[in-house]
Parts: sequence; structure tokens; C-alpha cells
Amino acid sequence: MFAHVLSIAHGVGASVACAACFYVGGLALVPRRWDDSLGRGESPAVLGATLYVILCWFGITFGVPLTRLAIGFASVVLVLAAARHRWLVIAFKARAIYSRATLGWLLTFVLLYILAYLFTLPPATAEYLPPAWSGNIDLMTYMRYTKHLLRLGPSNLAGFSYLDWVYLQTPAVFYFLGWLSLLFGGDPMSAVMPAQFALTALIGVFIARISRSVFRVSRASALAIACIFVSGPFFRYVAGAYFLSTLMSTPILLCLVWKTISYRSPRLLDGGAALQFGSAYVLLLFMYPFLLFVGMAAQVAAIVLTLVAEAQAGGGWPAWRDAGRHAGRTTCAVLLPLGLLALFLFQRLAWSFDMVRFLSQVGVAGWPMDIISPLALVGLPGPRTDHSAVQDPAYRVWAVAAFCAIALALGFLYFWRFRERTTPAQRTLVGLAGGTFLLYGAYFVRVGPSYQQWKLASYTALPLSFVVFAGGLQLFQQSGPFARATRTAVGRRVVTALLGVVAVLLVGGNLVVHALSDQVLVRFPGTLRNLATVDALPSFRELTVQMDDSNPYGPFLALYFLPNKRVHVVSSSFGLSEPLSFEQVSRQRPLLIQNYWCEGIGHDDTLTVPGVGCLLFAPPSLMLATSYPFSRSFLFVHFAGLGPREPQGRWNTRLLVRFDLTADLRRAWVYQDTYVNLCLKPYLPPGTPRQRLVFSWGADEHAEASLGARECISLPVSRADWTGDRLRKLPIAIAFPDGAAPHWLETPEGRYKESRPLAVMFEVLSVSISPGGRVVTPIVGAAR
Repeated sequence: MFAHVLSIAHGVGASVACAACFYVGGLALVPRRWDDSLGRGESPAVLGATLYVILCWFGITFGVPLTRLAIGFASVVLVLAAARHRWLVIAFKARAIYSRATLGWLLTFVLLYILAYLFTLPPATAEYLPPAWSGNIDLMTYMRYTKHLLRLGPSNLAGFSYLDWVYLQTPAVFYFLGWLSLLFGGDPMSAVMPAQFALTALIGVFIARISRSVFRVSRASALAIACIFVSGPFFRYVAGAYFLSTLMSTPILLCLVWKTISYRSPRLLDGGAALQFGSAYVLLLFMYPFLLFVGMAAQVAAIVLTLVAEAQAGGGWPAWRDAGRHAGRTTCAVLLPLGLLALFLFQRLAWSFDMVRFLSQVGVAGWPMDIISPLALVGLPGPRTDHSAVQDPAYRVWAVAAFCAIALALGFLYFWRFRERTTPAQRTLVGLAGGTFLLYGAYFVRVGPSYQQWKLASYTALPLSFVVFAGGLQLFQQSGPFARATRTAVGRRVVTALLGVVAVLLVGGNLVVHALSDQVLVRFPGTLRNLATVDALPSFRELTVQMDDSNPYGPFLALYFLPNKRVHVVSSSFGLSEPLSFEQVSRQRPLLIQNYWCEGIGHDDTLTVPGVGCLLFAPPSLMLATSYPFSRSFLFVHFAGLGPREPQGRWNTRLLVRFDLTADLRRAWVYQDTYVNLCLKPYLPPGTPRQRLVFSWGADEHAEASLGARECISLPVSRADWTGDRLRKLPIAIAFPDGAAPHWLETPEGRYKESRPLAVMFEVLSVSISPGGRVVTPIVGAAR
């Protein structure tokens, strides 16, 4: 518990410190004449973050590591703060930074951070690595790329560049994660979970602030709406799968929409507004271009809806004229920064447009999902998708109908039934939310279950889903029953308590659903940190890593913990895998094998990496005159047709068993005549006095033998039977003509059925100069 408390305190403190640096940096650069038009909200922080992104974009292009860029930016902010400290004091007072309201929003952030933390409960001790998420590979990508950018040396993955397609899609995401990582010892792995919790909390703060500002709900109600949102099933899915680019861009999108619907200026060209919009555009362009285009579309829709909402106030032509003028001024404030963006960052904008168009094609990237449950989208406990729709596609019609019903109900209530009780800003935001529900329903009807349809939901309908609660609560507070119930102090307390109970039930229900039905989060043992000890070894710069195929994340973790080596990956689950070649293993290029221990290598020119595996400085090889029991595994013995290890050895599982023996000439001089000794125990069912064995090995050598009891057989091997140069290979095949599957076997636990065609148990293998058992005579002229 104490470790979790420290983890929360560290994450909150680091997040607030980053936000404060961006805020001070942006505010220190604001001209005084633009201060009033810039606003009293988060705009300085957005401006400071934009300057940081531009600095990193060009700095990385010229080969400057992200660590230096982040520290340099922080240093410049400190210098600017010292130079303009008087102006900052005045600006802080004007914005009431030291007020109770600011403290309230800070506490809101902390509470939402803790709530997000509770839905994950990541490891807080060294027993496990810090990440805990649903398993999407994106988390590994963010960690690995950020760690590379922090140092920006040569790529540690052979034949790969980190400054390519993936980096170009969302470069700012790596910049911000790298910035936060500096407050965690420069370790992105330690910063990934605090980043997720902080962004979740930041989204909740924006939702609470918009609900409070636009819909005039109480602070407690705004907090409750934010809690319901961040605990909702679909938002939990987006956060749990670690779609960091979506989480990082959503607050900027909400801010952009909020500034658009609340924009009021008597001037045609407003520099402060252009600076606000332009900063948001640049951030979205480098953070996640998908949401840049979503934000632009939302602004267009907001301008049109604001025009209609203001004209609804009545007054005939004068009302339409004033609404048109306001729409024109807002359009100018939007077009000016867009024009500058296209002028100065045209190449980046064009590349982003092509990328968005490519990834928007159905069937490209990601994985398909069925229609998102309307209840899950608005935060009610339950599954994130309509499981009935998976079983019966007819239920998709009901889900689409529910989205349309929500949109039409919002539109009817705000644009018709209660339009006189609502403000233009409220109607505009409700219209945007309803429009996103209609858009998602129509898009699903068009494309069906796909990756693109649920991603569209996370870009459009999900960020504005809180409007359902905020708008409904605002109408309820203006209703007659609410007014009658809150005439007395007791009534007001009862109504407040009821609303609090509803919020607690929804959040608690989501916690219960998460605990009972959400998939178990992926965690990694902390012993994998020992990979860093391999990275610290100075005797080599390049190595091959063979990771356990049972863990698809193994290659990514190896690359993360080996930033200073040139790594060749051997893994069936990794796209840039290379074939395994023992010939290349040397002290200049060792081989690291995960979950394989050095006792099975055959020599001691190895290094045990605790909790990881074995590091080989020479190829695996047998040694002469050394016994190797089959009850253990050895890397220089490859076989097919044997069963699992047992205390005495291994039984055959097929009527033909094949071996491949490997010998390193530096350790086993097999250019001389040797013997392969096999100690075998036959299985003799009733009616079979002896078990026959047919041997084939080397350069077309053949022999036969029979066993009536446990015995060691020696195969004479000459130099010509081995193949290869430094690493010599010897193939051996053994056939069992009399092998048969017994109906039962007697064991200490009783009798059980046996389906294997048993013949012999292999107990011990050795290679020696003199025979270790009965020598079989090769059959002259025998054919295979």
C-alpha cells in the first residue's frame, strides 16, 4: 500500500511539474497586448507545449538527442521566467492562479488520477516491471522509440531505423513521453503508466471544466460527470490498450472545440485567438493527425451550429446578421492559423493527409471490432461491444437505432423543446455530440465491423459522450420538479445526495465489471531488468537474442533493455527476425537465449543472466567423454520423436527418432574416430522378448541391434560421418520395427492408457574415443 501511495505521489508530482513548465514557458512568451484575447484557461500551456514540439521536431532532424532538447527547453523556460518574473506575477494574479478554484481543479486532477490508477493497479514494487495493460503492442513501441530518441544514437536493431514510418505518424507523443521520462530517471518504462493516468485525469479535468463552463453544473456534478466518463467501459478499453496518441490528443481536441464554441471577439483578426487555434493545430499535427482533421471538421460544424443557435434567439434579420458576423469572425480566426500551418508545414501536412487516407481504408491496420455498445460509450457499466450483435447481427440494428435515438433526443430537447432555456454555446455543443452519434451509426452501417469504425468512435463520439450527462443534468436543474425539490436546504441536500449516489453507483459498477469481466492485464517479471547487465558488458557491441516464443513481447523488451548494443533478433513473433546460426556465435557476437540455462550448453564459456537465460560466448557443443542424461536438455542435441523429460530419460513417441549432434572443433576434436554411446532401456510387452533397433548415421552408415534389457550401444563414427567446418554435425536416425502402443501401463498412481508406440527409453548419451558399450557393426552395402 505504501508503495502504491508513493507511485501515485510521484506520478502526480511529475505530471504537474511538466504541465507547469509548459504553462510558464507559454505565458512568458505572450505579448501583453494579446493577454486578454489569449484567455484565462489552458492556452499558455498549449502554447508552451507547441514550442517544445517544434523545438524537438527540428532538433531530432538535426541529430540532437531528446534528452538535450528537453533539458534545454526547461532551461530556456527558467531563463525567461527570471527575465519576465514581474510580468508573470501580474499574469498569475490576473488568472487567479493562487485561488481556491485553481486548487479545486488540481484536486480534481489528483482524484481522477487515483481513479484511473485503481482501474489498473500497476505493479509498484520490483517484483514486476512497471507496465500493466491489455497487451496491445503499441505500449512497447512507445517505450522503445522514446528510449531511442532520448539518446539518439545508432539503431540498436540491425537493419532498422527508428526515424521512419512509425515515428513520423506521432512524433510529438514520443517527445512528451520522453519529457515525463526525465522525471523518472530517464526510463520511459517507468513513465508509461503515470503518463496514461495523467492523460486520463487531464481528459476528465477538461470534461469537468467544459461541463462547468458551458452547462453551468455545480463543481461536484462536474467532477461526477468526469468520473463517470473515465470509468466508462469503452474509454477504459482505449486507455487499457494504451492508445497513447488518442489519449494525448483528446484534451487538445476538447480544448479546440471548447475555444471555438466560446469564441467571442469584436475584431475581425484576433491575434490571441489565432495563437490559440494555431497552437492546437500544430500539436495535433505532430501528435496525431487523425484528430487534427477531426478537430477541423468539428470547428466547421461548430461554426454552422453556432450560427443556427444564435439565430434561434429571435429578432428576425438582425439576429441572423449578428450571427453571420460572429460566424465570419470565428472563421477568420480559424483560417488564419490554418493558412500559416499550410504555408510553413506543408510537407508535414501533406504527409499526414496521405497517412490518414491510407489508414482509413477498411482492412488496413489494427483488428476488427463489432459495434460499440451505446451504454458503454456513455459510461454505463457493461460490455464495451454489443455481444448480442456478435451472436446475431440483427441486434446491430438496435445499437445503431439507439445512437440515432440519443442524437435525435438531444437535438429535440435543445434545439426545439427547451431552446429558450439554453444558450447558443450549449446548443452548439449538444449538436456536435448528437452529430458524432449519427456519424458513427452511419459509418458503421457503411463499413460494418472493422478497425476503422471503432477508431472513429474513439475520435468523435467518445470525447463528446459526456454531453449526454452534462446536458441532461442541466435540463433537469432547470425543470419544475428540481426547483420544487430544492426550495429548502433539506431538499437541496437530498437532491445532491441522490445525484452523488447515482454517480457512485455508476463508477462502482464499472469497477465491479472491470474486476469481474475485463481481461487480465499483462505484466512482466522484474527479473527481466537483468537484461540491462548484458547491455553494460564492454567486451562486445553486437549480439544475437533468441527470445522465448511463448512471450510475443520478449523481442521488444530485449531491445528496450539493450539500447547500446546492435541486436539481431531470433523470434517467430517478430517481424525483423533473423535465422539462428550457431556459426556466428563468438566473444565478439554472443548469443543470448531466454529461458535456457547454461548447464545445457555443453561448456562453461557462458554467462548466466539471472531470471532471463544464458549468454553464450561460443557455440554450444558436446565434449568428449562426457555423459549427457536425456532427463535434461542440451542445446547441442536436436531431436525429433522423443517425449517429455522423465526422471530416467525420455521415451520415444514415434517409430523413427532422429538426432542431430553438434560439436565445436575447438572443444571436441571429432576428426578422429569416435563412438556415439547410447544407453537405452527397452520396452518389452508380452510376446516381445527383444526390441529391435535399426540405426542410420553419418555418411550412409547402417546397423541393426536388439535389446532384451538395459544396455549401452556404441556407434562407430569416422571423420567422414561429420559435416560442416568449425561446427560439425552428425545426423543419427533410429527406427523401431517392433514398437507398439500398450493398452495400459502400471504407475505409482495406478493404470492409465498409453497411445505412444513405445520401444525404448533413452537414458544417457556420450561421445568418446573408446566405446562405452556394445559396438554395433555397420552393415556393408546396405541401402537407406
